[in-house]
Amino acid sequence: MAIKKKTPAATITPTTKLSNFTSRVLRDLNKTEKQLQEESVENFRLDAIIDTKMCISTLETATIPRLHNDLIRAQRNLETSEKDYEKARFSTAFKYDIYLSNRNAALGDIRGYKDHVSFVKSQIREEEEQLAMYKEILADLS
Repeated sequence: MAIKKKTPAATITPTTKLSNFTSRVLRDLNKTEKQLQEESVENFRLDAIIDTKMCISTLETATIPRLHNDLIRAQRNLETSEKDYEKARFSTAFKYDIYLSNRNAALGDIRGYKDHVSFVKSQIREEEEQLAMYKEILADLS
């Protein structure tokens, strides 16, 4: 009996190029944890820059200018109410009770508009502080 030599089994080698999907999946599997974390941090940074720029833009072009216009309106209303109070102080009425009522109503309007002016000023301060914070964040991210 003759001894037959065993021929080595044929190795399977892919003769076709891997699909784009397959190569991308395999490439991601070969990444280290550090590389994955770096990509995650960079994606966060880029998204945060976009979001921060959007917030800055909204504050600078809409919110703060609108509040400044609200302040101008409130100050004009205050001036008008102060003039109305002067009219109420030096006017006559059918009865003394009506005179007092008109005068007190005018004083109440003045207090209300003063409160509104203070409120709008505080809103402007808060939004300007917010804007400064966003600018600081943008500097940190850049």
